[in-house]
Amino acid sequence: GESLLDDNIAFALMAWHASGLEPKPPPQVAFEYLLPYATQHEARANWRPLFFAKYFRVAAGRATSQAVVDSLISQSVRMMTWTNFTWKDFPGGSPTNE
Repeated sequence: GESLLDDNIAFALMAWHASGLEPKPPPQVAFEYLLPYATQHEARANWRPLFFAKYFRVAAGRATSQAVVDSLISQSVRMMTWTNFTWKDFPGGSPTNE
């Protein structure tokens, strides 16, 4: 798009239309956090196009929110470096993503 806002809207709509979630969340729920947010001195980041390109295939075809999250936090996908952190009393996965 021509701006960060255009990209946010376009990629949020693409993800929502391509979603395999059943039932599909209503737009007022899915787009609650559509607008980019930052504090006054925080840089705005156009993360949606990169996130969509990098993770859409991983989550495609999942029919529940739990399945999407499990696919994104599985051992074969490293979304962010914070996923390398583990708590001593948490094994770091659910039965469906180990």
